Amino acid sequence: QANFYSFGNCEEMIARASQKRSKSIKQMGKVDSKTIEEKLSGSDILLTIGNNSDSEVPSKLFEYLSYGKPIIHFFYSDKDKYLEYLARYPMALCIKIDVNKAEEAANQIVAFANLVKGQHICNSTVRQLYKECTPEYVAHQMIRTMNQ
Repeated sequence: QANFYSFGNCEEMIARASQKRSKSIKQMGKVDSKTIEEKLSGSDILLTIGNNSDSEVPSKLFEYLSYGKPIIHFFYSDKDKYLEYLARYPMALCIKIDVNKAEEAANQIVAFANLVKGQHICNSTVRQLYKECTPEYVAHQMIRTMNQ
């Protein structure tokens, strides 16, 4: 079952999917940060839906990476900024949104879910993969810039 704890410009799409597939897709709406942390920690696979903007990398991606869970990312554009980060992540499946390829996407999701079932990436591995995104690296860069 896919539970969407979300708000924003995809709500109509999620609502339609939830109405069509009420047993497998649930629209949960916006929740507080404590609840979302509990839900993310308890999830088997995390889902993301790409932005329409090709110039932004929402911090949500880095939050998801920090959990070390498998990630399925649905995207619209080949320029989606998530793609370059998820290409390095060992347990990511990126699916371009295309209604003509829905059955193929469903098969990919099932195969991926079976492949990564019960797997987890430890925090030290995630930190190695994304050194440039750690608070320590960002702080170091800021200090270096201020000292120039």
